[in-house]
Amino acid sequence: MNNNIIKFDKARFTVLTDYLIRIEYSETGEFEDRMTQIVQNREFSEVNFDIIEKEETIEIITSTVHLYYNGGEFTNASLFADVKFNFSVYSNRWYFGEKSDGNLKGTTRTLDMIDGECPLEDGIMSKSGFAVLADKGKVLTEVGDIAGNSVSTIDLYLFAYGRDYRQALKDFYQLTGNTPQLPRFALGNWWSRYYDYSDKSYLALMDKFTDKKVPLSVSVIDMDWHKVSEVPSRFGSGWTGYSWNRNLFPNPENFIDELHQRKLKVTLNDHPADGKFVLLKTFIHRLLKRLI
Repeated sequence: MNNNIIKFDKARFTVLTDYLIRIEYSETGEFEDRMTQIVQNREFSEVNFDIIEKEETIEIITSTVHLYYNGGEFTNASLFADVKFNFSVYSNRWYFGEKSDGNLKGTTRTLDMIDGECPLEDGIMSKSGFAVLADKGKVLTEVGDIAGNSVSTIDLYLFAYGRDYRQALKDFYQLTGNTPQLPRFALGNWWSRYYDYSDKSYLALMDKFTDKKVPLSVSVIDMDWHKVSEVPSRFGSGWTGYSWNRNLFPNPENFIDELHQRKLKVTLNDHPADGKFVLLKTFIHRLLKRLI
């Protein structure tokens, strides 16, 4: 794979496929080879490509991409690439830092407060023929623990697949890891209601479903499983939290065991996008112990 890696000035380029190039910049000259929260694998098949290297510039040419780098910090003048697809007269050139028209968009983190149209971030597919994935994820250890920030200042992946969206998605999965297959139980009936159940009232409801011969696979415990209204404002809004509400669930372990005995999978509703963790006594002590 080292044959596919080109270092030039403070930049490093990795030709992963004819259509996919990794682009890094580092002021220190150190570059990241470990897994990140986004990228799990950079081992692809060998690629044939050409290099035109001069004193201050370098060009990397695959069957699909002609990349130009003029040295120094990445700007739209120092780093750009021509993509060999003629989907329009003027838009087959990618410039660093500039968004292209025609991106087919990606996903969104949360649907909270969405009523109608939902703005989406850019994805890896574009009618223009190219798109960029910025890897800003934390670096991971071999066992998947977070190890810190990447040593690369900029870490990009240029996807230049034209309109071969199927191949773009296939290589994306090879880069990031396959999406896990949904377990069978996830396709069954779920019970979820925003209501302040207690452990007893919730279990009674599950038993009522059984009596009425209504099959359930997953029981969702909505946000009142954790403290909501009793949370001091300095800890956040109460929408997110990890301290059980002992008034409603005095024995959480026993409650979950009871649900498992009823052959139900259990999930707890939380809102991490709210941005703050509720560090009350029942949680903060365990957290500090884990960190120490």
